[in-house]
Amino acid sequence: MGIFNFLVNEKNQWRKIFNDLSIDDDLIFLIQDFLIYDNISENKFIENYRANNKIEIGSGLEYWEKASAMSISGPKKINCTETFRKHFSNDTMNRGSEIPDWFYFIYPDVAFWFHQNEKIFEKYFEENENIYFTESGGLERIFFRELINRYKNENGKLECSN
Repeated sequence: MGIFNFLVNEKNQWRKIFNDLSIDDDLIFLIQDFLIYDNISENKFIENYRANNKIEIGSGLEYWEKASAMSISGPKKINCTETFRKHFSNDTMNRGSEIPDWFYFIYPDVAFWFHQNEKIFEKYFEENENIYFTESGGLERIFFRELINRYKNENGKLECSN
């Protein structure tokens, strides 16, 4: 998660980050091929990422917000997107193990849509497994791009887009 900590802590615009020559290849592909390409909102990304971190510490967003409401400093709010809050903010069990966490907090609407329609895609992806899967069985970047494009064609704008 070091890549995402950098993005959230710096709160830079994607293009400024992309122009930083010291970033590694994983960050470059994520910024260029996904965040910039799909015009992802920095604020929505940051809020979904913050909500995701509440899962990682074991409590989930709902529990964290209830505990925060009782704190001396007053309640703290995380304004994550509706789909992330409803389907992915309290439990990682709603996630497929083959899909990386970054996909859930950048594209929660696409991830939910995919899980709802997984059977429809299953045959298509199996027929094209040499394109979408690495030799070790992981998912290629083109898999995610294809999934996002199909979602946009069917549903329109992405939830995290500007």
